[in-house]
Amino acid sequence: MSQLNPYEPRPPALIPPVPARAAQVAVVVAICLALTQVLVFVASIPARPVADRILQEGVSAAVGPPFYLIFSQISGLAQVLALGGFVAGCLWLHGSRAFAVAARPEILQERGPVWVWLGWVVPVVSLWFPLQVVADIRRGCVRGQQRSLGAWWAAWLVFVFSLFFRFSSSSGDGSFRLTVDMPLPVVEGIGAAAGVVALVLWIRTIREITAGQRELAERAAAAA
Repeated sequence: MSQLNPYEPRPPALIPPVPARAAQVAVVVAICLALTQVLVFVASIPARPVADRILQEGVSAAVGPPFYLIFSQISGLAQVLALGGFVAGCLWLHGSRAFAVAARPEILQERGPVWVWLGWVVPVVSLWFPLQVVADIRRGCVRGQQRSLGAWWAAWLVFVFSLFFRFSSSSGDGSFRLTVDMPLPVVEGIGAAAGVVALVLWIRTIREITAGQRELAERAAAAA
C-alpha cells in the first residue's frame, strides 16, 4: 500500500469541511463582546460617584440611581457574551484543529483536542496553553511565514484580567458593589482598549486561518 506524502495536498475525502460558519459566529460574538465592554466603560464613569453615594447612604442598589442600575445590567450582559464568546471560539478552534490535523499531519499539534476547551479555564495553564493551541492550528492551516501572536495574546490577557476584576466585585443579587478604593472607570477603560485591540487581532487571525484552510482544500481538490 502506498503511503501519502505529508508535504503533498491530502485527498479531499480525508479533509473535513472548512469551519467557515463557526468562524463567522466567533467573529460576530467577539465584536458584540468588545462593543459591550466599551459600553461598560462608558456607563462606569457616571456609575462610580453614584455607587459611592449608595455606599455612604446605605441605599440598596435595587432602588439606586439609574446610572448604577444601567452599569449593573450592561455588566451582566458582558458576562453572558463572554460565555458565548468562549463557546463560539472553542467550537471554531475545535473544527480548525481537526482540519489542520487532517490536512497537514506533519505539523505537530502540541496540545491535545481537550485543551482547545480546557486551556482557557484551567488555572495557571490558561496563561499560555490557548496561545499554543492557536499557534499550532495556524501553522497547520497557513503556509509560509507568519506574524507573531504575541500582541493579540497580551491584549487578551489584559482584557481577561479586567473582566475578573469586575466579576470579583459582583454581589449575590446580580448587582456590583463598588468600593471607595476601586478605580473602576480606569479598569474598565483599560479593559475596553485591550478588548478592542484583541478583537481586531483575533478577527485577523480567524480570517488568516480560514483563508489558509480554503487554500488547502482547493489544492487538495485540484490534486484529486
